[in-house]
Amino acid sequence: MQRVTVLVLALLSPFVVATAPDTARVETVQPGAFALFEDGDLCTLNWVFDEVVPAAADRDARVFIGTAAHCTSGVGQTVALATPSIAVTFETGPTFGRVAHIDDDLDFALVEIDPSWHDRVDPSMRGHPDIPTGVSTTATAAFGDLLQLSGNGIGYHHSAPTREQRVAALSTNSGRWFWAFGSATPGDSGGPVANLSDGGTALGLATAIAVGYVDDSTTGLQAGINGVSIEGAMADAAGDGIELRLRTVPG
Repeated sequence: MQRVTVLVLALLSPFVVATAPDTARVETVQPGAFALFEDGDLCTLNWVFDEVVPAAADRDARVFIGTAAHCTSGVGQTVALATPSIAVTFETGPTFGRVAHIDDDLDFALVEIDPSWHDRVDPSMRGHPDIPTGVSTTATAAFGDLLQLSGNGIGYHHSAPTREQRVAALSTNSGRWFWAFGSATPGDSGGPVANLSDGGTALGLATAIAVGYVDDSTTGLQAGINGVSIEGAMADAAGDGIELRLRTVPG
């Protein structure tokens, strides 16, 4: 479908005041976690990926977690966990990795997780221990599919239910980007979007609030969430020499 967008707003976080780190808190890297980038941007992390390394390669496979490319200004930036507070503030946590790859065409980036953190990686979507079961594709996703979000958008950041239990409905999925009827706010950038109608699969990541016309439908002006499809993001990464395997939940 052809989309004409009249307004797209990136979902960068407006959280601006950091408090001292809480070193006693147990931290987990997982889809839906909040992250602070070295240049000060705050975004939500999406899916966990294992690198597929050829058998002849003499090195260990890397472990990545995704985010939106607009959350970072360059490869090599450190990334730390963060926790949103009730006010428009956040608590900083420990550094767990560095930006390793930025897609040239899609709003998608990979953070390489430091090996010392591998035992603290949880592939399940925050608030949804049974997601993801696989990748949602153009062959398995359809108009009207029920979608699940998990993010840290301002306003929604106040409680676990509002962070983790928001739903949306799929409008368009090209295999590279998707458009959904739903709500997101700054801070949700990079957050995981799952397809509940497709068995709890990973559809993509939220990247922008978008207002525009989808195709030439008679529904008029539409507002919702614009995002990157994981199907396309993984294909682009493979084209750049990084073959990825989505880490799914057991079962």
